[in-house]
Amino acid sequence: IGVFFRRKFKQLEEVVARTKMLFPLIGAKYNEQKAEWVMPGGGRLKFRYIERDSDAQEYQGHSYTRVYVEEATNFPSPAPIDLLRGTLRSATGVPVGMRLTGNPGGPGHHWVKARYITPDPRGWRILQDTFKGIQGEELILERVFIPSKISDNALLYKNDPYYVARLRQAGSESLVKAWLEGNWDLIDG
Repeated sequence: IGVFFRRKFKQLEEVVARTKMLFPLIGAKYNEQKAEWVMPGGGRLKFRYIERDSDAQEYQGHSYTRVYVEEATNFPSPAPIDLLRGTLRSATGVPVGMRLTGNPGGPGHHWVKARYITPDPRGWRILQDTFKGIQGEELILERVFIPSKISDNALLYKNDPYYVARLRQAGSESLVKAWLEGNWDLIDG
């Protein structure tokens, strides 16, 4: 079971609409009331939101093999995302994982930068955190920053060459430059 989070319910509309274009092609069925896809093999993908940090506590005791958080910088604190890590488990040995996306800026800019960008600003290097297991064994969790710039999306630029011009009207000069260059050091304040 996977679960896809955004900060607010309204922010899920776009991604749900995209999945409605793709998932039926593989035979998946969407349940509007549950905001959940059921895949042909029985796998499920839920769409949820965490508007307040305390909302993450509602997921305590859940079991997921995948947790996705889109626009992690919308979360002022890492606390709700960290709490969701406790839902990653698999009694059957299915590999588990968490994926976060984000852009420079937003209320969570500084914690995302400190955790994922500052350790290796160029990205692509797998960073390892070591922990002790319940039997004293050494356990390693991995994380990686995968940088991306607008120039990496050639298809978007080809199909919408005015996107960058409109983006330049969307925020401060330093924020827009950070978005275009993927630079986490260019934010005001």
